[in-house]
Amino acid sequence: MVEIHVERTLEVPAQRVWEALRSFEGIETYLPMIARSEVRGSGAGAVRVCTTQDGGSIQERLESLDDAAMRLVYTIVDGPMPIEDYRSTMHVRAAGDERCTVSWSCTFEAAPEAAEELRGMFTGVYTDGLAGLEKVHAAR
Repeated sequence: MVEIHVERTLEVPAQRVWEALRSFEGIETYLPMIARSEVRGSGAGAVRVCTTQDGGSIQERLESLDDAAMRLVYTIVDGPMPIEDYRSTMHVRAAGDERCTVSWSCTFEAAPEAAEELRGMFTGVYTDGLAGLEKVHAAR
């Protein structure tokens, strides 16, 4: 099993970041690799279909949403990556009135020959996404 964890402190209030993440919408505003997305449904069970900049498609399902803990879990149910059992957690924690720490982690299964490349790819995606969250939401 491959495990990845990226964490960043953002100069943005926790509630502002959580509201953006919990909706499961608008991932293309902060994640550069996504050209557009569409969410069907709301809350646990919602499905997000993301179109990547290169025209690929990734389908994700929101598995759980915990407003009190500011934590959500989603899975990839279909996509072009050679992975199985992808499960990701995003967690927001207040770090003062105008700051928060966001962690984005996942686990998945992959063939040994693909695991390291995938580890690097997801680490880069999460790093870019957290930087994008700060850029988009600090400007508000």
